[in-house]
Amino acid sequence: MWIKEMPSELHESNSIGVNFLYRQDKIYVMDNHLCASWCWLQHTDLSKKYNFVHIDYHYDLSGDPDRIESEVTKKNVQLHQLSFDEYRNLKFKVESLNIEAKLFRWDNFILNINDAYPSLFATTTFVTKRGGSKEDFVQDEEELEHFISEFEHWLGNIQGGWIIDLDVDFFFSKTRGRYYQLYSDEVIRILGLLLKKNMNKIDVLTIALSPECCGGWDNAFRVFAVLKEALELDM
Repeated sequence: MWIKEMPSELHESNSIGVNFLYRQDKIYVMDNHLCASWCWLQHTDLSKKYNFVHIDYHYDLSGDPDRIESEVTKKNVQLHQLSFDEYRNLKFKVESLNIEAKLFRWDNFILNINDAYPSLFATTTFVTKRGGSKEDFVQDEEELEHFISEFEHWLGNIQGGWIIDLDVDFFFSKTRGRYYQLYSDEVIRILGLLLKKNMNKIDVLTIALSPECCGGWDNAFRVFAVLKEALELDM
């Protein structure tokens, strides 16, 4: 079902724009990665801990704990109880410019949630191309090949629930002004089939298309189509 329906004309997503958010059971698809943390909160029990896997070109680990303290904790904002529109419209004041800015962006959603719910994550595994800044939040870094070969072993041997966060931009790299697909469709299909096979053990799966980081909508949707088929999504 559409939580935010895709418009007839797609616009830029960039850091705060959201064109769409789709849900099928516990799988969510979005253009802007900032939606992901709201989706996680729809399927997590805050009294439990979850293993977090982030597959993304970037770390996405910008954050400001003081801002979460002032705008969420001190104001007693219960993020897990907000509607999606309430969540994405949270703001803070930029005193130096005397303007308001969105609290959640495509690069800070992970640490924002960690600062608001510091007991949520048990383990944190990052499969990235090391884009952006690495923070202490990263416990383990793995290559995609290792993740594919070991994930089912992890599911059987590591306690706690599982949050899997995937950005389609992981499959692309920009060289001399052009974006190139780094992995074959077959590798992407194998990843999708692995996730599909183990959805009964995964608490929530979020997939971001991040078109500006893939070279445009066509690239993002073309690669997503491979995942969509493997995951049997109706979107």
